[in-house]
Amino acid sequence: MEPLVEYMSARAHSPESITAIEMDSRVFLIPADEALVMNTAKRVFQNQHVKDGGFLEAPFYPGIYAFLGTKAPFWDTYYLWPRNDEVQQRHINALVTNGTSVVLLNRDASFDKQDWLKIDNTYPRLVNFILGHYAKSAQALPDGFELYCLPESSCSAK
Repeated sequence: MEPLVEYMSARAHSPESITAIEMDSRVFLIPADEALVMNTAKRVFQNQHVKDGGFLEAPFYPGIYAFLGTKAPFWDTYYLWPRNDEVQQRHINALVTNGTSVVLLNRDASFDKQDWLKIDNTYPRLVNFILGHYAKSAQALPDGFELYCLPESSCSAK
């Protein structure tokens, strides 16, 4: 279904499924689940006083960097295709160098619903680093999203 038709249908039949968010003094109407992910990430980002490079999203949600007004810890913001250990290690090094303290991860997301394109398969070393060095937040998020923070920080979105 075309995005405009999908939006109009949702707005007509299920208005609670659409939520307004503000970005750069402009208001956007987006799906409520997406707004929940974005607003939760924003609260954690602000609570942690995260600086540029201190927040990572993976495997593909680069618009969140603009929403948060920050830069990614590494130039490559899509984790859709398998990378060798050297490339993955550069990403891990960037997390360490930048003091990345908050990670928004979606291990269920894939491109064209292909399991082999899930981040556990495309960047397994990076995922293992995140799981081994960050603590998962208790904050429930929709659509497979999970928040992780460095253990010495609180991943609270209050």
